[in-house]
Amino acid sequence: MLHRIGPLFGVVWAIGVSAVVPVVMAQVPATPPGEPLHLTLGKAKALALTNNSALGLARLNLDEKRFATNAARKDYFPKLLGSLYYFRFNDDLGTVIATRGRSLGGAVIGPGGGIQLPTISTPGRTVTANVVNRDSLVGTLLVAQPLTKLVAINALVDIAQAEEAIAAAQLDQGTRQVLSGVAQAYFGLLTAQRVESILALQLRAIEPMAQGDAPAKARLAVLEVRKALAQARAQVADLTDQFLQLLGLPPGTRVVLEHPKLPPVPVQTADEAAQLAVVNNPQIREAEQNIAKAHAAVRIAKMD
Repeated sequence: MLHRIGPLFGVVWAIGVSAVVPVVMAQVPATPPGEPLHLTLGKAKALALTNNSALGLARLNLDEKRFATNAARKDYFPKLLGSLYYFRFNDDLGTVIATRGRSLGGAVIGPGGGIQLPTISTPGRTVTANVVNRDSLVGTLLVAQPLTKLVAINALVDIAQAEEAIAAAQLDQGTRQVLSGVAQAYFGLLTAQRVESILALQLRAIEPMAQGDAPAKARLAVLEVRKALAQARAQVADLTDQFLQLLGLPPGTRVVLEHPKLPPVPVQTADEAAQLAVVNNPQIREAEQNIAKAHAAVRIAKMD
């Protein structure tokens, strides 16, 4: 009876380069308790880029595609394969090998033209040899490099690189959307705060005119200003909540926004703007990488 256990191990060696991108968590600028947080547009964008959860997921997706590209490249290198087998016989196999006798015959032409059939006999033999031990251990080691699959491997690497580029384009697009949202929320909140302060000043100016025996028009004007001020404060509260969510700041954080300077215009004509948009548009880059993936898939299909 033969007991067999194997293969016990298989080893694959590959050379690759992996890049680990550290995730840096943003820290809210330290402020004394009860003091508002002073922010510029640049600081607000920096906080949003670091704390935004959607961008964090997009970065993790890009890291995943980079690891997949490195994993696809490893197939270019040879594989070192190994196996180990253990044999155990429950019966004693003996110490000799015996062969039986054999006879071999053939047709030959004799001197008189007749056919003779000589017979060659081989006697049996007994050889003293312990060919297979009762306990045996056999191992194999193989280095393999399938050259016929290099075209398919190259196509798979192209697909992995295209997916990595698509993930980078999606991250770029998400980053632009977050920055655009932060800028809109920043200027919207800044405008709402200015409107609130103007209405508060106006209310303080006209309230003394509506005291005592003031005419009805004066009292009505005060009521209208108070109503507008309440609406402005509600709008400031809503925009503040949206702004804090974009920046990843805890609810209730008091922020003071500084009025930014207008940046210079990057283009002078509509043609320059259109050309710049085509070159830098992440959706166009994503579409180009999808075309590259399709070409690589066609190469694999032709090989099949």
